[in-house]
Amino acid sequence: MKTALFFINALSNLHVGSGEVNYGLVDNLIQRDPVTGLPTINSSSLKGALREHFEKFSDKKVDVCRLFGSEPKAKSEDRKPGLLRFFDADLVAIPARTTGGVPFVSVSSKENLNRIWRRLESLGVKAQFLDNISNLPKTQNNETQKVRIEDLRSECLYATVDKYKSIVGDRVAIVDDSDLIALCDNEHLPVISRNCLEDGISTNLFYEQVLPRYSHLCTVIMGPEADLDGFCQALEGQVMQIGGNATIGYGYCQFTNFNTEKK
Repeated sequence: MKTALFFINALSNLHVGSGEVNYGLVDNLIQRDPVTGLPTINSSSLKGALREHFEKFSDKKVDVCRLFGSEPKAKSEDRKPGLLRFFDADLVAIPARTTGGVPFVSVSSKENLNRIWRRLESLGVKAQFLDNISNLPKTQNNETQKVRIEDLRSECLYATVDKYKSIVGDRVAIVDDSDLIALCDNEHLPVISRNCLEDGISTNLFYEQVLPRYSHLCTVIMGPEADLDGFCQALEGQVMQIGGNATIGYGYCQFTNFNTEKK
């Protein structure tokens, strides 16, 4: 089995619903990692979105049934597993508005990057570059500036980068893990009001949580080398829709294969 690492850049607001009943102010919440509480895309949601994309747009370049398995509605006796294995997408960095200077920075924490690093290493991916990202604000003094994030009380350093732009954004701020978790909680993530009209009359006003555009995530896909290589070539650079509300521009993301980028 071979392992491929993909980074996901959210080009528009992303809502992959948790499906859980919520009795708070926000009606529809996004998926979260059950351990860290940070936003995530569950592997089943990711696999479903990828399958749907290649069923519609692959022009037969991807053997969907071979790689993804039988149709979900197939009879139980006819079902066959696909050759690829999909994993949850971890949040690498989230954009946060700033007061003055640049409009926003991509925020992560050393602890979060280390968690991702350890997980990737256990899955066979060398992720030394994550350590490089976590040290950017300290090691690139000539490009480092101070910034105040709107929702945080203290100032932090950010570094302007180009090498890791597709991985984490072009302005990276590393904060404490508690601050990253706070920026991702239900009080700070964007909430958008939605309205259903019938004959011009509002019949259903509800509130939906989103992961904001310019968020960055990463995921791992495993499979036999020949099949995975072909799939990676087909997926590299693709823009596809994940989650709900495609007709109003939600969930459009671009996939970047790290192995392809570093060559």
